[in-house]
Formats: sequence, C-alpha cells, structure tokens
Amino acid sequence: IAGIVSGAILIVIVLPFTLKSQSRNELNKSNEGLDVGTDTETENRPGEITADVPSCPCFTMQDLDHAMNDITGDSGFTFHEESSCTGETVTGIHYSYLENGEYPVAMGYGVGESSCQEGDAIHPDISLTEETTCRVLIDTKCAENDIALNLDSYTPAFTCPCFDGDDLDGAFKNISKGDSEYVFYPDQSCTGGVNTGVQYSFMVNGEYPAAMGYGVSESTCQQGDALRRIELGEEIACRSLIQAKCSEHANVIS
Repeated sequence: IAGIVSGAILIVIVLPFTLKSQSRNELNKSNEGLDVGTDTETENRPGEITADVPSCPCFTMQDLDHAMNDITGDSGFTFHEESSCTGETVTGIHYSYLENGEYPVAMGYGVGESSCQEGDAIHPDISLTEETTCRVLIDTKCAENDIALNLDSYTPAFTCPCFDGDDLDGAFKNISKGDSEYVFYPDQSCTGGVNTGVQYSFMVNGEYPAAMGYGVSESTCQQGDALRRIELGEEIACRSLIQAKCSEHANVIS
C-alpha cells in the first residue's frame, strides 16, 4: 500500500487501483491478483503484532477487555467514573478493589501527556506515537462500552475511515463460507506487520478477481480496491480493529 501511495500526488486522498486480470488457474498459482503488501520475515498468530507496528507500552486491547470484564461483572470492583473515558488529555479506564475488604488497590489503565499507566505504575517519557496508540485503544474501548459504563454516547477522537467492526465481521463471514466465488489471501491477512488486513477477492463470472476486503499500512487504509491516506490516530484505530477481529475469528483463517 505504502508503495502505491508514495507515487501519488499529495493532494490525492483516495487512490483507486485495478487488479491485474487473471484466470482462476493463474490466480491459484500466485497471489498477484491482490498485491497490497505482505510481511514474510516473521510468522505470527492471528491478532499478534510485530515490533515495528505502533503499540502502547502499558497495555493492549486485550488488557482493556479484561478490565471491562472486571468492571461490568459482579465481582466486587469499583469503577472510577470521574477519571475514566474523559475524552481529555488525561484519560483511562480506572477501577479498584478492596484488599481484605478495607484497603483500595488501584487497577486499570490510563494515558496522559508523554506517559501511560498500568495499575499504580506510571510509564514516563513515552513517544507521541506510543501516547496516541494508548489514547486510541482507550477511546475505542470506551466507545464500545459506553452504555455499560453509563456514558453519554461516547465519541472517540479517532476512528478508521475505511472500515468498522461490522465490515470485518462480514469479510470473515464470506471467507468462512468456503465458496469457490471467494478467494482468500492468507499471506496478506492478519500478518501482525505494517501491511495487514483481511484480504480476499470475488470471482466475477467465475474467472476474474474483483478486490474485496480491508487493510491498513503506514499512513494508508484500504477498502476493496480503494486506498485512502490517513493520519496516525486513524491508522492506529484501523490496526486495532483488524487485530481484534483477527483474534476473534482466528478459527476461520487458521
């Protein structure tokens, strides 16, 4: 994706491209029909990320999922609404429990200017990319659970402009059918690398592949055969969605 975008005029926002026409026999021999970038240096389980992908040094989306399970479950945890999902510079998902029924123990995660938090431990001097990653992860989880947390229609600062969770669920549903009309590209899907996505194509008239699926690369996201230039927060939002859905649907692509 990045290679395609770098050659484009900067004022162009959406960059369509056309797949090379191939017969089914040619397509079965290679994945040239959908060249959106493949990471081949390491093999990762679905949903894992590699070191060169932006990450938050204090927590992952899975950590926030566990926190939400603690908060929304009937397990004796106290949710700190005043310091959680603020939508401001200092925000997080904070809660605590009473040790021996008496002393509060800090739980949860947070992010502030150049720092992030895990429990009562502060991680200082994080980069802007790391800070943005932490912020997007918290924003995404707050928006997903706004009703459970009694929030007033929480709106995240960044969303993925090319796809959402429903789009990715639909892609996995098509792939799981095992229908000969759909051709899945496992080497280009759920890679955990800079170029990742859920990539597949639809065979038009049973012969020519039409690009479907979704992806993200550096400063770019993809919907079908259209590419869009995006900012860092949007890129991280796209990556978070793909990572979460690749983990959720790991049985489909394993």
